[in-house]
Amino acid sequence: MSKRKLERIVSVLDDSGVESKARRLLSSLCDFRIDTVGNLLTSSPMWLLMTVGSSIGNNENFENKTQYICPTLDSVKEVIREISTIVAPKPRTALDLHRAQYLLNESINFDTIERWFLKTGVRDLDKVMGGGLSSKFITEISGPPGIGKTQFCLTTLLLALTNSNATATGFSPPPSVIYIDTELKLDPGRLVQMALHRYPAIYGSNSEVSPQKALDALLSRVKIIRPTSSKELQHEIEELQAAAISSRAVLIVIDSVAALVRKEAMTERDREEFFMRQSVSLKRIAELCNCVVLVTNQASPGSGEEGGAGLGGEFGELHSMTNDWGTRMLPTLGPSWHHCVSVRLTMSRSNPLQQGSAAAMSSAMDDSNTDGETRVGFVTVTKSPGSAPLAVPFRIGFPGMQGLET
Repeated sequence: MSKRKLERIVSVLDDSGVESKARRLLSSLCDFRIDTVGNLLTSSPMWLLMTVGSSIGNNENFENKTQYICPTLDSVKEVIREISTIVAPKPRTALDLHRAQYLLNESINFDTIERWFLKTGVRDLDKVMGGGLSSKFITEISGPPGIGKTQFCLTTLLLALTNSNATATGFSPPPSVIYIDTELKLDPGRLVQMALHRYPAIYGSNSEVSPQKALDALLSRVKIIRPTSSKELQHEIEELQAAAISSRAVLIVIDSVAALVRKEAMTERDREEFFMRQSVSLKRIAELCNCVVLVTNQASPGSGEEGGAGLGGEFGELHSMTNDWGTRMLPTLGPSWHHCVSVRLTMSRSNPLQQGSAAAMSSAMDDSNTDGETRVGFVTVTKSPGSAPLAVPFRIGFPGMQGLET
């Protein structure tokens, strides 16, 4: 906003009924290289008055010098007030913000909307989250090894890039995804498998176009980055903004955010500083690019620093999860990182909000699939500005992550 040219503001003032003296003063400021809103609002009224007055007096080539009426301090202050009124953010109501929120499956203009959502593949979770994963937010998905964090990311990726309406709303180039794969887990073959089972009419033999071309187009819109150290990861994150803008990224995935740091000998203070810098960069990118940032976090046994020290009591119970052996786990990186993310989702074999859910889920798993293809668990909203804590059941199969209602 501070770089808005004052020349554009002049046309607004012409229609606002401001006296001609103020408009002439504004035009004069432009002539004397005070040509942006930032230049004007960061200068004192007296300095502006002296600059314009002395410039007119000393400039023999000034065309209207003989007819120009020297501005007064009051007229300079009047111009500053008018400009401030024009460029200041307008107050908004909750209704305005509500109407400005859209789902990705709507025909929308991504350059002008306030916020939109990416679907996760679990219908009930999307409903609880107000539509899915919100743009301009950092969303963390945490859980024990093998619970399905990467499958969650791949399903969200597939739904984001397959949405036909999204590619038809003026995206040039089409929307893409940036995937930072710190654990080398991303398997393009698994993404192809999901696409074939979830969208056979687009990527399978029933497709109206060549299935291979459709799959190639899908995979070509996933940019993969594989840093090998925390230093490389931080560098890639700092360069993300330009890449996200040029490729029209709707989703940025970091899988996982903790893997590289845990392999390196970092002090607690250095680690906290690293993640603070990382979160600041990611929040800026999410906000400026209006995209979804999704990070995965590991979990470890719920004791000690790595197991989430400081997440005790009722708070710790909410964030806890269980692995395949029933061991209580907590997200790594502790409470400092917890405050860096906007939304936290945890994946677990049992429902942390309901006692005795493990047996119920075991029964559901037995009934869901007899060949072992489907994995079943709960994804819990443990932190969200738009949702109360709530656990939703899910299953993971060939089509990726789905709700039990599917």
